[in-house]
Amino acid sequence: QTREADQRMAWVTLGLGGHPPAPRECAGVSLSGGKLLTFGGMYTNDQGVLCLSGQTHVFDAASDEWALVPSSGAAPLGRSGHAMVAIPGAELGAAERVVVMYGLSDTEGHLSDVSVFDVANKVWTLTDLEGPRPSARDKLAATAFKGLIYVHGGFGAVPKDDEEDDEEEEEVEEDDFGVEMAWFSDTHCIDIDCMTSTKIETTGATPPPRAAHSLVALGVGERGELFMFGGRTQGGRTNDLWRLDLATSSWAALEPAGARPPARSFQSSCALSGSQFVVFGGLDTKDVHLDDLHSFDAILGRWARVQATSGPTARACCALGRAGDALIVFGGSSNWVAEMGAPSCFHGETFALPIEAVELAGRHAE
Repeated sequence: QTREADQRMAWVTLGLGGHPPAPRECAGVSLSGGKLLTFGGMYTNDQGVLCLSGQTHVFDAASDEWALVPSSGAAPLGRSGHAMVAIPGAELGAAERVVVMYGLSDTEGHLSDVSVFDVANKVWTLTDLEGPRPSARDKLAATAFKGLIYVHGGFGAVPKDDEEDDEEEEEVEEDDFGVEMAWFSDTHCIDIDCMTSTKIETTGATPPPRAAHSLVALGVGERGELFMFGGRTQGGRTNDLWRLDLATSSWAALEPAGARPPARSFQSSCALSGSQFVVFGGLDTKDVHLDDLHSFDAILGRWARVQATSGPTARACCALGRAGDALIVFGGSSNWVAEMGAPSCFHGETFALPIEAVELAGRHAE
């Protein structure tokens, strides 16, 4: 029984078959059929130069294989700091889709594009949204719920028509070229089917503007709720937890039970169920990378530390998602160089942890 318990609480290295991606940072989303799809991110080429990927890969947990996904259409530019969400086809009786949006390009700077990938047909489409939409930025947070995409925050240049209206921005700062940059706190809702973007006029206390944070939608409350954790504000990295009630568009700061994760940015997060999400890794207040895993139960209002063995080394900006009965981690970066404002080490391993390990941690925390 002890051996079985140890196996339930241990990470396993996977993904050695097929054609795995080169070591990199990337974003990832869960697909149906126990798969994880990744796109983009930063990596180092054979000459040691930092580059931005525009590749799409998929990991099949059942076969334990990676594959480079061939595609057609208007594929997104290579980028980092982008947001990525999956819209299950079963929700709307339509095709399963993945949406890649915004981020930072090495040729175009901060981006404001939104691209949709038809998973079954492997076709990219560049959308043309109507209505107020977020300005160009990277390190924004996004999540999908009932066919809609919710976007919050990020970091980028202050739009010229907003320079005198800093109601939703912290104090701005200038980059080396005199461009005013800011952390944002605006919230938008994007409807891919109707090709519209709407700014949500929220009520209640407003979370401080931030970037490199987490946003996860859970099926709790009257119409669902968004949970926002951590990230970088102008004052530094934080570990606060906020809830946006979709029925009332009201933000509320939460004070949950349990051991709250230390402050961080560049962490990875995903929903495990309709009432629970997890947070892994990131960069702490001393620019040290983290290797801890935490779960939050929205019904109990409680954090729990997941004590698992043989897991990924400390890292940030990795792909994280659920594939079947396992939590999957791929890639990421470490060895932060403050002078560069970038990492110097990239990872290419794939790890799996039984979902039971997260469930057991939650029960032990009660």
